[in-house]
Amino acid sequence: MDDIALSLLFALGVIAEGILLCWHKNIDFKRLKGVFILTILVTIVTMIVSLFRAPANAGLASFLFIFVLYFSAAFAFFFRDEILPVINEGTILSFTIVFWFVAIENFSYFCIPFLFLTLFATAGTLVLTFTKIKIGFYSSVFFYGWFLVMSLFIGIMQAAYALNSNSLSIFDAFILGMFFLYLVSHSLYISTIITIPRSYSWPPNLSKYVSKWKKNVRCFADRYANLQISLPVALLIIFGEIGAFILNYYYQFVPFYLMAAVVILVVPQFVGALGKSY
Repeated sequence: MDDIALSLLFALGVIAEGILLCWHKNIDFKRLKGVFILTILVTIVTMIVSLFRAPANAGLASFLFIFVLYFSAAFAFFFRDEILPVINEGTILSFTIVFWFVAIENFSYFCIPFLFLTLFATAGTLVLTFTKIKIGFYSSVFFYGWFLVMSLFIGIMQAAYALNSNSLSIFDAFILGMFFLYLVSHSLYISTIITIPRSYSWPPNLSKYVSKWKKNVRCFADRYANLQISLPVALLIIFGEIGAFILNYYYQFVPFYLMAAVVILVVPQFVGALGKSY
């Protein structure tokens, strides 16, 4: 298929995922309609402004990509309180495994120092999984931040796969669009951790700035549920996911992106139901 058709299906997948999230979270569809219209208007303005500066080969596919970025950002901003997911140690463990398989699959895109930095968060995930510690406010924020970083990483890699692949089917492009919104809309919340002062007074009120920062990131701590998964469940997640990815690599049952998508959607929901408060 040509780039325009694939970009259109990718954008339709993004819109479809937005509709599904609103339906699942009981969000008024009038608000979604408003976000859609706003995104269309902003995209048109961008097209007009960039009309004389766009590359010679820029076409509808490029502008559809701009629409996807604007829509994902607007969706994340206007529906933050409703769609920001509740996570637990099982979610972190599952996402971490997917993260490393995606990193290995796309190793040439990233430098080794970046991957070494993620080893610290991975080690923390394993400690959290195999101990019964109860984490506090800052630890909750850290693990939620790690979850958002993984979401952003996986989302970008899935989008890059869609843009660079020459063998995508209609189904592939549509599903990739759905998971792009699901992952990237969540990962955009990492900007909440970075509080930018709006006052230009000097000297800046540091205590007020810190207080506002704590208020902004408290939502992350509140969204982390102290649910402990048992050792058998943890081992099932580790060996089950690793085994599934390895078998799929050798036998090519389904495309890699589809395997990652299924794991991301199914496993965290499954382990969440098996978790125990502590």
